[in-house]
Amino acid sequence: MMLSEKIDDFYATIGRQSFFTLFEIEAHNQIAKSTTVDEISKTYLKNLNEQFGNSVKVSDDFGIEWSCIPHFHHAPFYCYAYAFGNLLALSLFQRYKKEGKDFAPTYIEILAAGGTKKT
Repeated sequence: MMLSEKIDDFYATIGRQSFFTLFEIEAHNQIAKSTTVDEISKTYLKNLNEQFGNSVKVSDDFGIEWSCIPHFHHAPFYCYAYAFGNLLALSLFQRYKKEGKDFAPTYIEILAAGGTKKT
């Protein structure tokens, strides 16, 4: 059950949020060209169909779902942070498993840097 929940969480925070980010990029490109709500909804529906493939039949009603997701309006491009955060945590954990206690000083350096380093 724990493994199933973790896989579900990874899908929700890496897979789905990445698709949301791809949608946002396209929607903002459309908005810059004076698009319509209907066109954005078609883009969102296309995104959902790509996301789910033939595993789920997505009805046209879901095309407008994007308008009900608050961070698309209040914090654009926020979704990528979910995927990035999870992938970073997984990467750091893999390094910890490989390096053991030797990883601690590196991890402390990363945390101490905060937002001071760009690369």
